[in-house]
Amino acid sequence: MDPHMRSDVYVALATRRSTFDSLMWQVPAICLTAQAFLFTIALGSSSPPSARYTSSALALVIAFVAMQTMAKHRYNELTDARMLEAMERQYDVHICGTRPHLPPRIRGAAVGNYTRGWIRLKSADLWLISLGSFGLTGLTVIVLTASGFLK
Repeated sequence: MDPHMRSDVYVALATRRSTFDSLMWQVPAICLTAQAFLFTIALGSSSPPSARYTSSALALVIAFVAMQTMAKHRYNELTDARMLEAMERQYDVHICGTRPHLPPRIRGAAVGNYTRGWIRLKSADLWLISLGSFGLTGLTVIVLTASGFLK
């Protein structure tokens, strides 16, 4: 492959990977805004049951759509990251004695930055669990409204 073309392909992949990464992190922020609005209605003391059902059902749907969207953006980002990694391996790219797409703890250790404690947890997984908890909360409000506990 022509070196200029290779460079253009690498830049295009890196840009697209970065875009998917940015999109992935916009999903929880937008979802939290929607959830706050919907749960204000669902848990408001003056909300009639129909408003509780509707807002809770929407909160449930939004939570699971957000989870799927976030997971899909993560999938696309990982696909491009793996393609970049393959190019880096093929052309023997090293920075500070390590490959740019090795796991963060290995890259960090190569430059003297060691991961400790809860930093090792995957933020995307934590956000998916958090978004799922909003969905379960929506379902709980529906059940509590139907059983008469929320009036």
